[in-house]
This record gives sequence, structure tokens and C-alpha cells, in this order.
Amino acid sequence: MTDKKMLKKSAPKPASALRFRIDQEGLLRARVSASAGEFHCTPDLVHLLCLLQRNVSVAQLATVLRRDFQSMTAELPKHDEIQTLLADMTDAQCLIDEAAQGRTTAQGISDGFGDPWIQWAMLTDKKRCQSYQKAIEQTVTQRSNVLDVGAGTGLLSLFALNAGARRVDAIEETSSAKILLKLKQSLAARDKDRLVIHNCHSADARIPEDITHIISELFGNDPLQEGVIHTLRDIFSRVHQSKIKVIPLSFDVLIQLIDIKKGPLKERIARLSPSEQNNRAEPWAAVSKIRSLMSFDGVSLSHPIRSDDYEELGALTPAFTIPLSPPPAESARRPQGQHNFSISKKTSAPALMICFRAHLTEKISISNIPGQADHCEHWSPLLIPLTEAVKGQDALKILVGVNEDWEKLTATVKNAAGQTIGSRT
Repeated sequence: MTDKKMLKKSAPKPASALRFRIDQEGLLRARVSASAGEFHCTPDLVHLLCLLQRNVSVAQLATVLRRDFQSMTAELPKHDEIQTLLADMTDAQCLIDEAAQGRTTAQGISDGFGDPWIQWAMLTDKKRCQSYQKAIEQTVTQRSNVLDVGAGTGLLSLFALNAGARRVDAIEETSSAKILLKLKQSLAARDKDRLVIHNCHSADARIPEDITHIISELFGNDPLQEGVIHTLRDIFSRVHQSKIKVIPLSFDVLIQLIDIKKGPLKERIARLSPSEQNNRAEPWAAVSKIRSLMSFDGVSLSHPIRSDDYEELGALTPAFTIPLSPPPAESARRPQGQHNFSISKKTSAPALMICFRAHLTEKISISNIPGQADHCEHWSPLLIPLTEAVKGQDALKILVGVNEDWEKLTATVKNAAGQTIGSRT
């Protein structure tokens, strides 16, 4: 029986993970997770979700929708179109087919993290893999029931199984779950029942009450961008917190002022400076004219950079630490830090580098800090290019924090005159 035929007999429900926001143009946007893309929610689609929430049967949806929107019936989806729409929304995990909760389709969200090359970049990151393996081997025992959140292709789940875990519940919302299913099928018969796969967002997964360990790697180049805080908050609200051990325990946010000396970014950042815009030689006269019309407020980027690509303008400075065991409560005050730096030399391509270090255990860490012993190659630091060259003895003020949704690091760099010369908002 196909998924679409299943939908005709079952009653799909809006996913618990479904989130909405109103964009700057006043349009309603929806998404299932921080890693998945957004879609535009039209009034009829919102109404459709409300009808499903009220337990209106699939067979009645088109009729009720047309009754409630009598003035615009020509534009509303018909019965067949609704069936296709429901199937697509179920594939994207905007809807959860409760009748299919016991089986794993491994369809998954087709977002960036389902891309084989991205998964391969993580799997071939030696420092990342070795550190997690060591942390799991030191923490998981034969009495452990492990929850692997954002399991990807199943590497951490396999580490936990090899460490002797009694059971591993692996949650993966993207199409990487197809590999996870193949991994389970490849296990010895006695081990297959120890691995339970949930191909959905963690908010819609049935989490066993006897979980003893949570393992995850929900970090992007910005450690908050994959929704690690929201995900762990939800999970902790559904388990007995006092019994849970978490890998990783916390992560630090660190900042450093640098001057890029080589590589493709050097020229790009150097020419942001007003002094560089006075160059009358072609083609820079035309480039400078266009530059004068552009704003770089809020511009930041993730870019592969090595320690020998730049010169340090100041020490690598801790900004704040965010705990994950448990994560900050919704009522918690968002971390913020203010730092003053005095630059003693003239720069050519200055930037603020924002990095993180995740503490898997008290003694094992991984980071995206170039040149550090715990540096993981598949991550890049965040860079905020400064829009003016910094001269010797200049004083800079840097404000770094977390946005209101706990999904992004923010930073502002001000010069001695109080002018913003770089930001991430």
C-alpha cells in the first residue's frame, strides 16, 4: 500500500514541530525544523491544518474547505489535489500520519543535511569521530538506554551499540534516515532490536521514559543554527531529567579579532574600507561607485580558514558558556558579553571571528577554532568583515550574544566613535 493510499484511510495531524512566523512582508511562513526550509502558508492551507487539528476526516476536507471559503471556491484545492497536498506535507513532516507511527518510511525532509556529501564531510572528520567515540565509550554502559538526536547516518548510534547500550533510539528527520535503515538491516540479528529508528522531528517522536543518555551533534558553523536549544528543551520536558547523562555537556562561544593575510577573502574584505574606495584606477573606480551604494550591515559568513591565513589582533577571548545538560529554560536570560580591544597595528583585511568549543565530557572537547588541537575540519568559524581598516591604537567595542529565538549568535563591532563597522543580527 502506497503512502498516498494510507493517507486516505488515516487521519494525519499537524506536526508538533511545525512553527510559524510572519516575515517582513507580512506573509505567514512555516517550517518543521531549523535545518529545513520554510514554505509560504496561504489562508486555505492554514485552514486545512486547523481542520485536521479538529479531526475532520480526509474525505471531508475539500467539502468543508469550500464551504468555509465560499467566496473563493474557484481557487481552492479539489479532492485529488488535497490528497496530493497531504502526501507532500507528510513527506515534508509537516503532517504526521498517526497510522504509520509504527513503521519507518525513511522518506525524510530533503534538506541540506540529507545530502550525502555533507554527511560524508562529517564522517571523514577524524577529530570529530574519534572524540565522540571516546566520549561515548567512557559514558555508555550495558545498562544504558540511549537517545541519539539528529542521528544522521547513524555513526553515534553505532558507537553506542558497540559500547554495549541496551537500546538506542535514533531520531533523524531528513532523508539520511535511509542510510540509518540500511545500517540497522546490516546488524547481526541479536542487535537489530537494540536499534529503534524514528524518521521524524524529535518533537513528534515517541521518546521512551527509560532513556538514560542523550547524545547529539546538533551544531552548525553557528552552534545554535540547528535548533539545539529548542530540541533539547523539548526532550528534557518529556524525560526524567535527574537520570539523564548528556553528550555534549555544554559549549563555549569565543571571539577573536583577526587580520586576513592571504586567501580569497583578503581582497574582498580589504576593499570594504573607505580608503580603498578612493582608488581611481580601472576597474576600481566603477567598483567603488557601486560599493558606495551598498550596505554591509548585518553581513557575516562561514568560510574555511586556517590559522596561517590570518594574523591575530588580540587573544582568543571567551564570551560565554551555554549549558546543554539541561539546556537553558525559556525564561532564562539570554547570554551577552561586552569586550573592549585595543589594536596596536594597522590592518588590511580585519574581521571578527566567532568560534565555539563543545565539551562532550569534562575532558573531551571539539571545536571549530582554527589551529586548536580539538579543531574539527568540517566546520568553519563565523566571520564578520569590518567595513573600515583598523589603525594602530584604535579601540574597538564588541558586543556578542544570542538572538531572541535562541537560534543564532549575534555580534556588533563599534569603533571609538561609536560607529558600527561590522555586525551579525
